[in-house]
Amino acid sequence: MDVKTFYGFSKMPFRKETTYTKPFESEDVANMTDRLKYLKTIKGIGVFTGPPGSGKTSIVRDYVNKLNRSLYHVIYIAMTTVTATEFLRQVAYGLGLEPKNRKCDLFKQIHETIESLSVDRKVTPVLILDEAQYLHNAILHDIKMLLNFDFDSKNRMILIFVGESGFNGILGKRVHDALRQRIVINYDMQGLQKDEAEDYVQHCLKECGCREPIFAPEAINAAWEIGNGSVRRMNNILEKSLIEGANRKEKPIGTDTILAAQQEVELV
Repeated sequence: MDVKTFYGFSKMPFRKETTYTKPFESEDVANMTDRLKYLKTIKGIGVFTGPPGSGKTSIVRDYVNKLNRSLYHVIYIAMTTVTATEFLRQVAYGLGLEPKNRKCDLFKQIHETIESLSVDRKVTPVLILDEAQYLHNAILHDIKMLLNFDFDSKNRMILIFVGESGFNGILGKRVHDALRQRIVINYDMQGLQKDEAEDYVQHCLKECGCREPIFAPEAINAAWEIGNGSVRRMNNILEKSLIEGANRKEKPIGTDTILAAQQEVELV
C-alpha cells in the first residue's frame, strides 16, 4: 500500500529530507532562534546544547539560510575529532584560503583574513562548530586566541558551538575559564515537551497536505513517550507507523501501531 496515496500526502512527513514552509515553533525553537538573532547583533560566542535529536542543527541551518550572504561569511564544520592544526586548516579552507604549512603561519593567516573581512569588507565571519562535545582541549585553547582582536576589545566574528549537553561540562573545566568568560549566549535545549507533541504532529501533517486526523491522540502521546522529547526519535517512530498503518489500512493510527513501529526502530 502506497503511504502517500493512502493518507493523501503531497510529500512524506517526518523524514529528515522533507522541507516545510516553516518549522514548528516549539518553546525550544523560539528560545534558540531569539538567542541566535541576538548573537547576530552583538557577535561573539554562542553555545547551544541539548540531547541528541532535539533539533539543534536544524534550527542553526534555518538561521544560516536567512543570513544575507553579502554581509555574512558562513563556515560550517562538523568534523570535530581532529587535531588543532587540522581544525585550523578546515577554517582556512572555509575562508577560501590555501592553508600555510606551519601552524603559527596558518593561525596568522586566518586571524588576518577574519580581520580583513570584518573591517575592510564589512562582512561578519560566522563559524559554526557542530558536534562540539568532541573538540579537543587544544582546539578550544586555539579558538580562545583566534577571537582576540584589538587587544581583546572587539568581536570580529560570530562563533556558534552546537553540541550535546555534556559540552557544558567540558567548558566548565578550569582550564577553559578564559574561553567560558567570552561566551555571550548559552542555551541548553530541553526537547519537545509533551503538551507540544500533538501540535507538532498536526503541523507536520498539514505541511504535507493532510487535512484529516491521521493519529489518535493516545498514539501521539505514546510516540512522544517513546521519543522522550527527542524530535528525531519521535519522527522515526511516526514515519514507521505510517508505513505500518497503511499496510493495515488504519485510520486513525492507534497505539498498537506505534508500538509495532517502536520494535522496528529499535531493531535498526
